[in-house]
Amino acid sequence: SAANVRAGATSPISAVIHAILVILALLVLAPLLSWLPLSAMAALLLMVAWNMSEAHKVVDLLRHAPKDDIIVMLLCMSLTVLFDMVIAISVGIVLASLLFMRRIARMTRLAPVNVDVPDDVLVLRVIGPLFFAAAEGLFTDLESRIKGKRIVVLKWDAVPVLDAGGLDAFQRFVKRLPEGCELRISNLEFQPLRTMARAGIKPIPGRLTFFPNRTEALADLLS
Repeated sequence: SAANVRAGATSPISAVIHAILVILALLVLAPLLSWLPLSAMAALLLMVAWNMSEAHKVVDLLRHAPKDDIIVMLLCMSLTVLFDMVIAISVGIVLASLLFMRRIARMTRLAPVNVDVPDDVLVLRVIGPLFFAAAEGLFTDLESRIKGKRIVVLKWDAVPVLDAGGLDAFQRFVKRLPEGCELRISNLEFQPLRTMARAGIKPIPGRLTFFPNRTEALADLLS
């Protein structure tokens, strides 16, 4: 694959043609390979490995990449040497996915909204995707903020994704709402709105209501 790319390949067809040529070359030239000294083959393999390594990119990553990415890269390199490339790539993909989810989870947060409302009203903006790795922590944080509040308004305009884990955390949060506390959701994006609709989530009078925007959610409080 590396030789194919270096030769200027740009499409899947080139990879197929390259594979066919390699097979034909092996079938035709295999008897001649026995005449090549192993030292020459070793030198050839070292040159191929060095060209594939792209050492300048490794140095650049070590200098500028986040610490998590450096750890993943060094771990993959070590596993390649100790075991094989299949294990290294598999572990690297899993570890990189976990680290990516952790970063996204840290981005999901509650932000205050600057609006003049009564003391028993809380207005917050939810920022970031509500997926399984982030939703539980966010709603736990929200639960600690709503004590003594009569109305909680959540603006969801910055929530692009709501998955099954986030939906479950949201439903459990609604069930745990204190008596006399109403949750108002506004500015729902299409994907979270569709997810809630498929789950059959409906307004609950005096407990859960939905509004197209924050202005309408606060209309009866600011009039």
